[in-house]
Amino acid sequence: MTARIPPEIVEETCRRVGAMAPRDARRAMERAARQQPALLSYTVAATEDERAPVHELTLYLYFVVLQIFETAFGARIPEVGMEALERRAEANDEALLRLESAGAGFVVSTADVAASPQPAVLQHVVATLFGRAEDEAEAALDAEEAGFVFVILNTVVDLLDDAISREA
Repeated sequence: MTARIPPEIVEETCRRVGAMAPRDARRAMERAARQQPALLSYTVAATEDERAPVHELTLYLYFVVLQIFETAFGARIPEVGMEALERRAEANDEALLRLESAGAGFVVSTADVAASPQPAVLQHVVATLFGRAEDEAEAALDAEEAGFVFVILNTVVDLLDDAISREA
């Protein structure tokens, strides 16, 4: 089992990413694309037909999540393969469909976050998606969009955690 990433690393990494100069952020994103091409492709493809705020926030959060894992476990995380990605994405999509067919809609509970192998990381994702400021109403995601982005990023977190676990 992979060690859980502490909230302090999540917070420190978020501050560092938020303070990056645009040129440094672009370089870091290019490096991230080379290190995890399947994950980036999945994230881009899953959101390419969504509204711009959905697509942009998903890519930003993907980058933040990857930076959190690199800070916690070292810069070289084993590459996530397409086969593992497809299996995990399918399992997460099926879970979402079961919720929707039960009429439950999409609700992220504290139990969902706590059950994650990396609850502090998912807590940051949830806080960002569902805690958007009211003055950002024009660009804010609605509940369905936020749930969709959560499923994508939950898949990314699970896969990065799996990659670290295999390496350990």
